[in-house]
Amino acid sequence: MEPPGGPEKSTPILSPLINYLEGGVVLDRLGVWFHCGLNVFICRPCRVGLTSEVLKGHLKAQHKHAIAGKDWEDLQTFLCRVHVFGRPEDVPLPSPGGPAVQGLGAPEPGFACRMRGCAYAVKSEEVMKKHQCGEHGLVHPLEKRYSPCNLQALFNSVGKVFFQVLDGLVRDKDVALQHMALLDVGMSWNVDGTAVIATDKDRTPPALLRVTSWADYLPQVRASHGLRAKTLALKDRLKPDELGGILQGLAEAVNSLFRLGQTLLNGRSSKLTALKIIIHGANIPSAGATHWTPLPESNQNYSRFLTEMLTVILRSHLRASSKTTTTVAGFSFFLSTQQTSSLQVLAEALGRKERDGVLQHCQDFLWKVVSAKDRGDWTDVIQQWTWLKALRPDRNFYPASSFTPDLAKLKYMIRQTVLIQAFTEPLHDDEELIK
Repeated sequence: MEPPGGPEKSTPILSPLINYLEGGVVLDRLGVWFHCGLNVFICRPCRVGLTSEVLKGHLKAQHKHAIAGKDWEDLQTFLCRVHVFGRPEDVPLPSPGGPAVQGLGAPEPGFACRMRGCAYAVKSEEVMKKHQCGEHGLVHPLEKRYSPCNLQALFNSVGKVFFQVLDGLVRDKDVALQHMALLDVGMSWNVDGTAVIATDKDRTPPALLRVTSWADYLPQVRASHGLRAKTLALKDRLKPDELGGILQGLAEAVNSLFRLGQTLLNGRSSKLTALKIIIHGANIPSAGATHWTPLPESNQNYSRFLTEMLTVILRSHLRASSKTTTTVAGFSFFLSTQQTSSLQVLAEALGRKERDGVLQHCQDFLWKVVSAKDRGDWTDVIQQWTWLKALRPDRNFYPASSFTPDLAKLKYMIRQTVLIQAFTEPLHDDEELIK
């Protein structure tokens, strides 16, 4: 689901070599795909696009399928992890002339406007003539700026807006998906048509993976379906009775931390200076300085993100230390001795339901995470968390468009943790505050 205000509407550019369709347990039960290039669902029987707000009504009206119980819970968990557009009118159409969108109905003949900057496409030539006359002032047949093309429609509603796709015959859907899926994991083709897996050295990874090195961390987990499933289970929605219910008070503590960050500097003479230091450090520019702005209370996305991160870390730690449960093979958070001790104290405070103690120990653990020196070799807790957050069931990672808002949340969390630590611990002078 999109954050308040919705994401910036840009034109997706799809590749014919990528399999964008994702399934999964709950999506398979509902009979839909998730298209990770367009961030919409696609109904498998109807072959039409669906947004998160339309999905429930479509399944009930067209397929007599009411989403309830575990399906509803699992769907909400999926929507918390993945950005899916809520309303059809907010979904940007693919770039004109790209490949046919997987999962949708086969392309149909139509017409595309050839005026510069216009992506209008429609099935009827008469409607295209009216468009060129009304929108561009052209007179038919003296001025004709359109041509035949192949079209698809993402939705069956919202005026049924069409977009142009590549010309040529569409291959059988199953064969096309198989080839695209193999290409997506690095396969190439021999002369006899058999597939050959390319090594990592033979491929240039996407820019995001080159920057983050996600593909280099725990390759055995990504390669094994079983290990991957156990690792991804750490991100499952928290159940009320899980681990004796001790994690139920975590969300309240995180919300209290955010409220503290929003009000901590109220009435302090050093408020503006402190907010500038949070952004610039000790070298505040004389002109053009910006300052950190606490979130309004109405924004719950950032606190939910931090709650999810702490829940996953605690879940991993408690399961690993429990004698009655099996450790998630292949992945566990690497914590320093100080971080492990602090996390254990937080878990014990949660177990005793000490509201003030949970708040204090939550901040203490976050401070030990934020202030820890990066020793390399994936020892940084935040780096481990971003890898797990980005990992998808198909062993790939989410795109940069999903990482960008998560990165903003991490930066906010780090700055808030530093601010709370600075003003809740004894300070001796301004120099110590700047440090």
